[in-house]
Amino acid sequence: MKICLLADTNSQNFHGANLREKTENLLNTLNFEIKTIVLDGREIFPCLGCFKCWLTTPGLCIITKDEVNNIAKQVINSDALVFLSQISYGGYSYDTKAFLDRFIPNISPFFEIVQGETHHKKRYKKYPMMISIGYGSPNQQENLTFKKLAQRNALNFRSPHFAVMTVEDSSDFETVVRAFLLNAGIIKETNQYE
Repeated sequence: MKICLLADTNSQNFHGANLREKTENLLNTLNFEIKTIVLDGREIFPCLGCFKCWLTTPGLCIITKDEVNNIAKQVINSDALVFLSQISYGGYSYDTKAFLDRFIPNISPFFEIVQGETHHKKRYKKYPMMISIGYGSPNQQENLTFKKLAQRNALNFRSPHFAVMTVEDSSDFETVVRAFLLNAGIIKETNQYE
């Protein structure tokens, strides 16, 4: 399975622990093909809201001064997308949100009814499953908000399967994430993808 891991900059030093590295190590032990990208919001140009990615250059943002189009291509060509994001007031970190704001070219401007709600149609035949790992918030309401937001993003992104978890600190991080992936049906005891 090909996994695209999108980690925010803070994940590389969260209370002295490198959560990005811990996540990579865990996924490597499961024999997944991993492409890790560290998102830095300072290097991502803000969305212009021009909708040219839908009308003029379908599927591509017209902003080409950063790597967002290349990252989006890697995400779409993956089997799974893993977000590793610090929770900020129940939302994604600045780095992750900067990327997500520019991710709309990957859905169609047209609409359809999905689970009784209006959502954008798919642009592509295949989308990766979305796995969101939020870290750092000891506040239960923020954790619940993050989980709901990740669920809604997965639905809007048209992900065929999603899973979301939150962790407060870095102790036993790999053990907690492994158990989460197992319980979510992402991996089996034999380390095979379902």
